[in-house]
Amino acid sequence: MEIVQYPEELDPEKKGILDRFAEKHRRRYGKFLSHFEEICRRLKEDSTFFEVLKKNGYVKNLGGELWEFRIPPAGKGGVLRVYFLFSRVIREKIVILDLEIKKESEANLERARERLKIYRKWEEER
Repeated sequence: MEIVQYPEELDPEKKGILDRFAEKHRRRYGKFLSHFEEICRRLKEDSTFFEVLKKNGYVKNLGGELWEFRIPPAGKGGVLRVYFLFSRVIREKIVILDLEIKKESEANLERARERLKIYRKWEEER
């Protein structure tokens, strides 16, 4: 499975959303990021691991084409939520749209939904 970050494909000059988040928050949320990086590594090696993640609460469909990884699935110290979509052009490709650490409040999905629209338009124009 291929995993890319918004907006790397749209603008190769820009850093991906995950890389920017990691630069800013690695010291505070390193445990979450390391866990997610391990999940990405395993998905790249074996795409069937995605079904294991779904079964164990790490992956959830948020409706339509928007999905999220939850690292860990639940926790008092917060949850890393990574919002993503599946490419329509390349079968086993995940595009990370946005991420945030959630502790108590509801998820802020507006930016992820907007990026989903931008990415879909870009895919159609290619």
